[in-house]
Amino acid sequence: MAIHLQKLCQNSDYLYGMRILAGEQSMNKNVQWVHTIEDIEASSFLRGGELIFTTGIAKREGNWLTPFVKNLVEKEAAGLVINVGPYIDNVPMEVLEYANEKHFPILEVPWKTKLVDMTRDFCNQIIKDEQREEQLTTALKKLMETSYDMENQVEVVEKYGFHRDDTYCVVGIRAARMDEEHVLVFVINKIQEVTADSLENINIFIQNQMICMVFIGYTNEKIEFIIDNIVKMCHNNNSDVHVGIGPNVNNIYLLARSYYRAMRVMILSANTSSTYLVFDKLDSRKILISVDEPRILREYYRDTLGNLEDYDKEHKTSYVELLQRYIACDGSIQKIAEEEKVHRNTINYQLNKIKKIIESEISTLDDKFRLMLAFRIKEISQ
Repeated sequence: MAIHLQKLCQNSDYLYGMRILAGEQSMNKNVQWVHTIEDIEASSFLRGGELIFTTGIAKREGNWLTPFVKNLVEKEAAGLVINVGPYIDNVPMEVLEYANEKHFPILEVPWKTKLVDMTRDFCNQIIKDEQREEQLTTALKKLMETSYDMENQVEVVEKYGFHRDDTYCVVGIRAARMDEEHVLVFVINKIQEVTADSLENINIFIQNQMICMVFIGYTNEKIEFIIDNIVKMCHNNNSDVHVGIGPNVNNIYLLARSYYRAMRVMILSANTSSTYLVFDKLDSRKILISVDEPRILREYYRDTLGNLEDYDKEHKTSYVELLQRYIACDGSIQKIAEEEKVHRNTINYQLNKIKKIIESEISTLDDKFRLMLAFRIKEISQ
């Protein structure tokens, strides 16, 4: 998705005489591109994630650098590289203190450094990293979706330093209004912030209308720790997400299994209003999620509750919901009546109507199990 600022600048101290002046603790920020800006008004064209270069040639009178940096922070730039020389001879302490407070990296290079060489170098690094990311993502997607040409895709993954016997875990993430680009970009940015220290071993991409994260070589505990932080960060920024964590399989050939489990667990998370669920920690629903033929589950659901669902649609009733509550309340008509604030006879009448529609009793243990199974299937279905 992006290259770390630390990685981008790792050889810049001796190649270009670069020094870090502020925000050293935030050198793990992701850099999308580089951009030269000499005027504060030009920052309106930034999209976020850019590493900014400036010489100060268009500086105004007075302390122009403070509002300049504040504007870059507001635009979520990745950092600022100052070409120290005739236009900027030093960076005021006020600016450095502000940058440290906002975790915004400020770096300097001497005037003798040719910015054209430096920016070309950085752009080439970004492009090369994007090519690596694209090839790796394509290989992982193919391994998740099909068994065709697996060995060639495994070789691509190994080419970039991973091993077929590493552990692989797929995590699916979906947010409300994620079809809107700004929401999608926001969530991905938050994910990248949390995973900034580990991005080399986490591949992030879009697949089947969800954000996919592939964790390579991670323990279950570390994966849950990272996901918990992502969920909290999104929630704190008014963007709630639903997450499904697939099984952490022990070789790349089982990647598709982790992917399909993660996708269904994510759907279950959304349908049950959960923030995130872990496949390995699920109850009996783990068995249903592991069924490799979704058609079987769909047919079972239709055979069990299809007529009742059709009746609800035609007559604008809520009998499916009532039956689900009946099962959840272990068949207690009194409890449902109290919750609904209606007479028991009203609930009895509706349940008798349901029996006729589904052509089945609902009170025996076998009846309840069969119905509960259908409702469990509904929870893991779109």
